[in-house]
Amino acid sequence: MSLREASAWAGLTGVATISDVALLNRLRGAADWLGEVAGKLLGGPPGLPGALRIVDGTMVSPPGPSGREWRLHATYDLARQRFDALSLTDRHGAEALERSAVAPGEIRLADRCYARPDGLSHVIGQGGDYVVRIGWKSLRLRRPDGEALDLPSFLEALPAEEGADLPVVVEHSRRRRFTPLACRLVIIPKTPEALARSEAKAKRASQRGGHRLDPRSLTAARYVLLLTSLPAAPYSSQRIGDLYRLRWQIELAFKRLKSLVRFDELPAKDERLARAWLYANLIIALLGDDLGRDLLDIPP
Repeated sequence: MSLREASAWAGLTGVATISDVALLNRLRGAADWLGEVAGKLLGGPPGLPGALRIVDGTMVSPPGPSGREWRLHATYDLARQRFDALSLTDRHGAEALERSAVAPGEIRLADRCYARPDGLSHVIGQGGDYVVRIGWKSLRLRRPDGEALDLPSFLEALPAEEGADLPVVVEHSRRRRFTPLACRLVIIPKTPEALARSEAKAKRASQRGGHRLDPRSLTAARYVLLLTSLPAAPYSSQRIGDLYRLRWQIELAFKRLKSLVRFDELPAKDERLARAWLYANLIIALLGDDLGRDLLDIPP
């Protein structure tokens, strides 16, 4: 409904006597309250040991070229098939593993933009494990004996279509008091089809940016590079790759959010109205998730 239609409906049904302008002002002031309601709907039992949780973010833009963009940061519980942690920031809010609490024993999956030492340390410090994709220059890596790992050179020397699984240590590039993290670097060769897509994507990015394509980027594009704190037994290289492939479930959840409740069709430029609208639609989506699970529990 439009604001005028909503105020008329409220008067006819005895809900409230309120003008469209007054309703607009109520909505402007409701963002924090709607956020609290959404937070209560997210509440649930803590993750079980070994539970898989995926983190990612998505952008939402208001109408017009100069509107303020918003970023929804989400954690998705794979077993329960639902979001269980959400936060809303402007576009400057960085995607980080620290944005949500870690359940003891959980395995957290994340894309390469989350490959930061502080985030990895956050997961380990709260009793979890991680499988995070990295780029060839995402992190400062060393071998256990202290020797720096030249990742592009290592990849270049790998036999064709062969992967690797090697112990590494993650160091912080700016903080001296950071405790180095011992973990594994799992290197998985891509299929010819996936390799062709990656090379084409790297070339397009180079053309758009107006810079020369770094040969090391093409070398790294031949592989999926995964950093994990999980032990080799029972988490083999193949199993680590299988776990990471589940990350796409959160992409599907975002698509459902945008297609079913039109979360990406933000109509408001005003910051307070935009937050209220976004939180209200998150409430609708979370209620829909709960109703969907209830229906699945009912025999045909």
